[in-house]
Amino acid sequence: GNSFVAGGNVSLPSGFPSDVYVIDGTLTSAVTTAEDNGYTVSLTATASAADAKTKYESQLKADGWTIISTLSLPEGSMLTAEKGLRTTSVTMTTPDGETMVSISTREKSS
Repeated sequence: GNSFVAGGNVSLPSGFPSDVYVIDGTLTSAVTTAEDNGYTVSLTATASAADAKTKYESQLKADGWTIISTLSLPEGSMLTAEKGLRTTSVTMTTPDGETMVSISTREKSS
């Protein structure tokens, strides 16, 4: 089934792919969707949005992902990457001066 966790003391969902980098920070929410093996986690990162973007670009490549698009947003940026049948997108924004990072990963139905 699907699960949603928010509030204090959120931890990474069990089964979250080990090749999807999670930047240092405090997890604020975690959502699991069973039908597409999907996970979405949000966190407040200690790095700046620009640093987070650089880190994700190098880390995803190092983990075998191909970055297929990079989008500039008013308060940050978004990356989309693919690996096999899986797709991951990472959004970095600074709404309140804090860096919010949201990581979504799922499998495409073949």
